[in-house]
Amino acid sequence: MNDINKLGLSYSLINFLLAIIYAYAQAYSKRGYLLGVSLSEDMGDDKRVRDILRTYKAQVLVLGVISSIGIYLLSFILGEASLSLVLVLATILVGLVPLVLQNKKLKEISKDYINTPKERVVSVEFSKGSLTNKKKIFLLYGGLLLVILAFAIKIHLAYPGYPEKLINHMDFSGRIDYADKTYLGVQSVSIISLVMWATYLATNLAILRAKARISPDKPEESLANLIKTRRLWTYYCLISSLLMVLLFQVGIADFMKTGKSFLTIFLTVVLVVFAVDFPLVIGRRYSVDGSRRGDYQNLGYEEDDKYWILGASIYYNTGDPSFIVEKRVGVGYTINLGSRLGKIILVLGLLILIAVFVRLYLG
Repeated sequence: MNDINKLGLSYSLINFLLAIIYAYAQAYSKRGYLLGVSLSEDMGDDKRVRDILRTYKAQVLVLGVISSIGIYLLSFILGEASLSLVLVLATILVGLVPLVLQNKKLKEISKDYINTPKERVVSVEFSKGSLTNKKKIFLLYGGLLLVILAFAIKIHLAYPGYPEKLINHMDFSGRIDYADKTYLGVQSVSIISLVMWATYLATNLAILRAKARISPDKPEESLANLIKTRRLWTYYCLISSLLMVLLFQVGIADFMKTGKSFLTIFLTVVLVVFAVDFPLVIGRRYSVDGSRRGDYQNLGYEEDDKYWILGASIYYNTGDPSFIVEKRVGVGYTINLGSRLGKIILVLGLLILIAVFVRLYLG
């Protein structure tokens, strides 16, 4: 097995992990929803609903196994792995097919339950709930910015001690590629850390400013859980940003200088485990928006189903100024592609994908 095959194997394993997350994402979805469809209490006991859920899981897992094997074998057939990475991205889109199909079937079943309550969750203005302490948020992120600057100064002072040839890349066999030492190259880890810090800060603020939804059944308890959940998301963003700083300004900076990869690998594993597991803990314990699983019945968003497309995986509502909203499927938040900023991000994302494709296959 050569380096290309090992890279193809890593892509296939990532692809299968995504399939597993897809298959069981509904277990962490917004309370009262299944595969993006609002459920009544009676629907949860319907055998057809349980059969649809089993079919969905089976379809996603089978698709994940087949595509993962195909991605791995492709590295032997083509002798390169760039197309394998493209296939991983394509599989993510193809993985929506079972969701769309089963979402449609569930909607048909829901028509049999004409008494299913609608608009069971009410919105509150952001300013009416103590959802965040802006001073504390900026103080925490300001402290993290000082950490980034401190590491940048340390790297600046250590610059003369860096070798004239910096380690740029190491493949699976331990072969190393070098690049000429430049100040920008050495401080690139600080620049990336700063970009990631700004990204997490912007994401954190968007989550905190997202439209608040509470249960009319237990409004005070619901709002308290919502506040607690958004604080947890704040901790998630902060810790993720800190781990990114440590990975780049400590791990990768040391790797460029010494070639020792243990610290980089260790920090990468810690970052990945935290990035995947912490949201699942939030989703499992508090659901998406703080509605504890099992505490409230028949919770649902007030938005009409027509704004949720592709199996309720994408939200597009030009009449909703919110930039991000809580997901219906899975845990976390998603962008409102109908908002002005959402459209800008969509266009930029497409341009980046096109640029990557051109660079890989035409450049």
